[in-house]
Amino acid sequence: QRAAFSGGRVEVTGALRAQAHFNEIHADLPSFMAGNPDVVLIATKTSGLSRLLEEIREVAPSNHAVFVSCQNGLDVEDQIFKAFGRDRGLRLVLNLGCRFKSPREIVSTFAYTNYLSLKDVQGGPTLARAISVDLSASGFRVVLRSDYRAEVFRKVILNAALSPVCALSGVSMKVAMEDPYLAATVRALLREGIAVAKAADVDLPKDFYDRAVDYLAQGGDHKPSMLLDIERGRQTENEDHGGRICRYGREHGVPVPVTETIYHLVRSLENRQLKRDQAEKRKA
Repeated sequence: QRAAFSGGRVEVTGALRAQAHFNEIHADLPSFMAGNPDVVLIATKTSGLSRLLEEIREVAPSNHAVFVSCQNGLDVEDQIFKAFGRDRGLRLVLNLGCRFKSPREIVSTFAYTNYLSLKDVQGGPTLARAISVDLSASGFRVVLRSDYRAEVFRKVILNAALSPVCALSGVSMKVAMEDPYLAATVRALLREGIAVAKAADVDLPKDFYDRAVDYLAQGGDHKPSMLLDIERGRQTENEDHGGRICRYGREHGVPVPVTETIYHLVRSLENRQLKRDQAEKRKA
């Protein structure tokens, strides 16, 4: 959508409603970083995060911005810590869905409370509070959490349960949860993710499983981003969802056979697409 948008009014409708007028649009990283931003929100796919951070280091080696990961997945903020230091990274857990109606119109399909890590960063904890206040004032509710890792884990368990099932079956969230066989797989993935979280001393509500099933059942006729990535031949965030749960399972001695199977199937699908794309490029 970026190529079709060069500035002007943008409207958000649906679960969130907002309007904004953009006068300054940066189409490349060097021009953006040349403005010496104090805070940078990163909302790219996690599969390209390490490359993005390296580019930032190359084009703006003297910049001292604080970077906020607005991405899905377990431990993705660790890449920011590794690149710039722990005092320059924050994590924002997003709980919303959206789609483009046109380059200037975005439809928010669902929107819930979002959580920002409350931790000391460059400039002190007041910076995290300022970010929370600014975003909340715009209608995008952000709550500070000192135990943000628990919020991250809850979101990953939900995503790792339904997104890959939709990606492999090619159906929306609603269709998957109404299909008895796909829904049974989703429930098995939820149980394994919860078992791993408990082994990792992550605080989950006692009724998290029941709430998670109800939450996913309300997903609507919405394609998760993993399915969209598969349809467009892009690399998914599988590694930071199911892949991470598998890794935590091994570290804590928790068997996750269903998660491992689904993770490997998505990896296989990605590899086949990559080989097909490479073959088509050679023909061209």
